[in-house]
Amino acid sequence: MNRVVWGAGAVIVALGIAVILVLPHELPRSAPPGMGAGAPGAAPGAGMPAAIPAMLVVEQVSPIVGPDGRLGESLGIETAGGAFTPVLPRGTPAPVMRFVTFKTSADNQREMRLHVLRGVTDRVAQNHDLGWVRVTGLPPGARGTIQVTVGFRIADGAVVLAAADPVSGRGYAIETSEPPPGFPR
Repeated sequence: MNRVVWGAGAVIVALGIAVILVLPHELPRSAPPGMGAGAPGAAPGAGMPAAIPAMLVVEQVSPIVGPDGRLGESLGIETAGGAFTPVLPRGTPAPVMRFVTFKTSADNQREMRLHVLRGVTDRVAQNHDLGWVRVTGLPPGARGTIQVTVGFRIADGAVVLAAADPVSGRGYAIETSEPPPGFPR
């Protein structure tokens, strides 16, 4: 039997991201390429408390929600071998939010990149590419010791992501990105 054990820090981070993603907010009409939340030229997270994660609108007006109020497609990420792994499965009632915690895959890794997609098949090439996102500002540490919790939210026709450290609650900068070296553009 698999059990998820939530420590106090993880609960606080989840609640913090949930509050940011759930509170009514005005979504930007458009963001310059390569820019997440914040002013152009500003340091990531400048002007906001460290515990409030930046948000990134991945898709402003998404056709992912069907007329019945359920997701007509899954929202997910690319995993090993070009597989599509759903985070928010097709048929889930909207609005919806889920959290996924990732670990670093290298020593002293300073950023993490995710390929976000929506679709109905298990192959990346057959789904709709929403782009690559980069989570930056990770502290140095041994492989697998640094964790990043990413919140995926679909509400009001928008797909929104936010990222934070699950232990400290510190928000990480999240922005659009080019694919990492070795991945097709």
